[in-house]
Amino acid sequence: MGATQTDRGRRDYGGGETTPLSRRVIDDQRAALETHPTLVVSHADGAQAARLTPGRPVVVGREAPSDLVVLSAFLSRCHARVTLIDGLLQVEDLGSQNGTVVAGARVERATLRPGEAALLGRVRISLQHLDGEASGASLPGHEHFRGWLEVELARARHFHRGFAVLHLRSEVHLAEGWLPFLRGLLRPVDRVALYAPSAAWALLPEVSAEEAKVQGFALARARHELGPFLVGVASYPEAASVDQLLDDARSAARRARVDRPVVSAVDAPSQPGPRATSRPVIGASPAMREAIALLERVASSTIPVLLLGETGSGKEVAATLLHQRGPRARMPMIPVNCGAIPAHLLESTLFGHEKGAFTGALALQKGVFESADGGTVFLDEVGELPANAQAALLRVLETKRVCRVGSTRELPVDVRIVAATHRDLEAMIALGQFRQDLLFRLETMTITLPPLRARKEDIPPLVEAMLTEIAAPATASRISAEAMAILLAYEWPGNVRELRNAIDRAAAIAVGPEIGPEDLPERVLRGAGASASAPPVSAAPASLQLGSPEEEETTLDLRSRLARFEASLIVAALREVGGHQGRAAEKLGLPLRTLKHKLASLGIRRESYVAPSATSPRA
Repeated sequence: MGATQTDRGRRDYGGGETTPLSRRVIDDQRAALETHPTLVVSHADGAQAARLTPGRPVVVGREAPSDLVVLSAFLSRCHARVTLIDGLLQVEDLGSQNGTVVAGARVERATLRPGEAALLGRVRISLQHLDGEASGASLPGHEHFRGWLEVELARARHFHRGFAVLHLRSEVHLAEGWLPFLRGLLRPVDRVALYAPSAAWALLPEVSAEEAKVQGFALARARHELGPFLVGVASYPEAASVDQLLDDARSAARRARVDRPVVSAVDAPSQPGPRATSRPVIGASPAMREAIALLERVASSTIPVLLLGETGSGKEVAATLLHQRGPRARMPMIPVNCGAIPAHLLESTLFGHEKGAFTGALALQKGVFESADGGTVFLDEVGELPANAQAALLRVLETKRVCRVGSTRELPVDVRIVAATHRDLEAMIALGQFRQDLLFRLETMTITLPPLRARKEDIPPLVEAMLTEIAAPATASRISAEAMAILLAYEWPGNVRELRNAIDRAAAIAVGPEIGPEDLPERVLRGAGASASAPPVSAAPASLQLGSPEEEETTLDLRSRLARFEASLIVAALREVGGHQGRAAEKLGLPLRTLKHKLASLGIRRESYVAPSATSPRA
């Protein structure tokens, strides 16, 4: 049987010189990428690629009759014409509102060599040489990847399997050729998507964190001859939500360096110590100020604290504040995700084991409680503890002593317990799923962290702190007032973690120093406008619905603008598919029922997207 992809990656990375196999892969990929001259159009959620024929012009715009349609509010209906002549890309602006920009200057005509780029409004175009699979294809983007990740997360939870997410950073524009290169180095079941012009995602089903790290090294080695390629790894069940997986992988990639090209989110420091964080607890709202005041008040004590709050609301940041502001700040703080550790290893992880206690116990191992002696143990998702671990934990809390697996000798420990959960422990007690006596021990002080939707006053300072944290020469450093208003209108089901993911990507894809509405995730734009009431827009001519000077009037309030923007995208998609609602819904990534609801709520009439003489069938 042939070697697996992971085995191949381990051999390729582990032996010093590049193996003939990886050398051949690199050579094959290089040759494939030089096959067809291709126009690559990079936009907010991925990229589109169109194979070019010498002498045949291609018109790029936001709707038909453009040859290449891109749903961007900053493109005119027919924005620019591009033609391949003598191996160069001739670009001609067609009187667009937002112009064509090359090297920072607005131009009427320009000539681009392979690899050079122009901006059509805020859409980036360039001439590249891609293989047959990639040329003429749509390169999936971040929102596509979130959808794949949600499906994989549901599957992994049901079948109790693991998977991993890789975040890959490069010094070159991945949209322009490296996504096909990455696909060639991964398994057929793996998925790759564009995150930003110089970053990508990879989803690896059925692998552990360690296997994913090995695969990351294989990618870094294969990419090494063509430039630095850095990889961050996150895995399930260590991270248990979509936003946590994305956040962990991206944060790990940010810590990677050329001499350490792969970093896993589960990598533990060699010496246990305080878990430092650059993310302070930020709260201008009354609810958050009250929570912070309670945290400050109990930090100086050693009583157990139970933190309640939705996933992503900042419970670990609050636990870190409790530790760092208290008398144990110089001692270790060790976090444990109780839902991420296999049940058969949980007691060994918490309390340690003796050599030979079970198969694979090759040496004595201290547990979390011993390692954190004198400090703090943070039990995240404590509601996920199985019954036997609940009983063992209760005994430790009562006796302040631990017994390693495979031993009869009890050892004294002195730790402060901070527990956290998003679950209703009282309801779990009523169902017999959680011990009431354990809850009594954990909830000496209970502090509830409000969801982000209940403290929207905190969004502006949170965004400012996030932009400061991710500051880099290639990223935006501020946010426009209109984009901030959209953030304030969205409900943030993933809370602060989802906000951080949205801001990180918006800063990476923004053209210029400021994040605008077009840089925000599509789900945020849709969600912010979902509850907005706005007048019907279908009666307005198409020229008024998107990108025209008349729409810039300040008499439109934010909700009306959002509704018109959403309606314009829907109308453009329907026109592109001849009015077929089923195909338009698929193109927009919406259920057909949702699209029909939006057509009714936004007042979009059929005649606004289908000519009177058209015979295209309804969905």
